[in-house]
Amino acid sequence: MLFVALSLPIVALSQEAGKQKIIDVITGELDAWYKKDGAKWTDAIVHSNDFILTSASQDGYYRVHGFDSLVAPCEQYFTTPADPNVKRISKTDFKVNIKGSIAIVD
Repeated sequence: MLFVALSLPIVALSQEAGKQKIIDVITGELDAWYKKDGAKWTDAIVHSNDFILTSASQDGYYRVHGFDSLVAPCEQYFTTPADPNVKRISKTDFKVNIKGSIAIVD
């Protein structure tokens, strides 16, 4: 019983460390996107055609299935000058839910 009581804080700490790593990847990806650093942005993305990315906005849902489908349409974005007036996403309000090998970020 003592072992179980001691392992709970360790599991909670490792979950928090995992969540922080996910947040660090997302914020690094966002920084690269805003700076129009295509190489760094691409490095932050899983290079697999098995992943699915879904985003929602006031304009509706956008779904991409696979690395190639995500990167190809973005190449033109990285070749245009950065817009200094673009509205940036706040990087302080992440909610990360980890379920097994899946992470959901709101």
